[in-house]
Amino acid sequence: MTTWKKTKFPGVRYKEPGTRRFKGKPEKYFSIRYKRNGKTVEEGAGWESAGVTPQYCSQLRTQIVQNIRAGKDHVSLKEKREIEETKRQAKVEEKEVTERENTPLSEIAEKYLEWSKHNKKSWKDDLSRYKNHIK
Repeated sequence: MTTWKKTKFPGVRYKEPGTRRFKGKPEKYFSIRYKRNGKTVEEGAGWESAGVTPQYCSQLRTQIVQNIRAGKDHVSLKEKREIEETKRQAKVEEKEVTERENTPLSEIAEKYLEWSKHNKKSWKDDLSRYKNHIK
């Protein structure tokens, strides 16, 4: 069983599970602790190999505590991750919409005609309509 060890930063601690190694030493898993609504909350911040350091954890904890006191933004790592994921997903969707809006009709028609060749008996009619009337 692994035990938690303190760092020099308040509310930041780590454990070293014996199975993982990083740079020849046991890898550290960092966690932050803070109080919210009178209860102690502990959240895992991440592994040392992913770039998580005690200083980074301390900054995260400070930001969360300030947000709790001010009553704004994210009040936990989970909320912060959800907000970041939502922003990332919105960017991806915006990019997809832009690509769809900027796709020329000829490309869409070619894809449709290829599909209709394999899935419709009347694909020749579709091809004729596109070539003679739409194109």
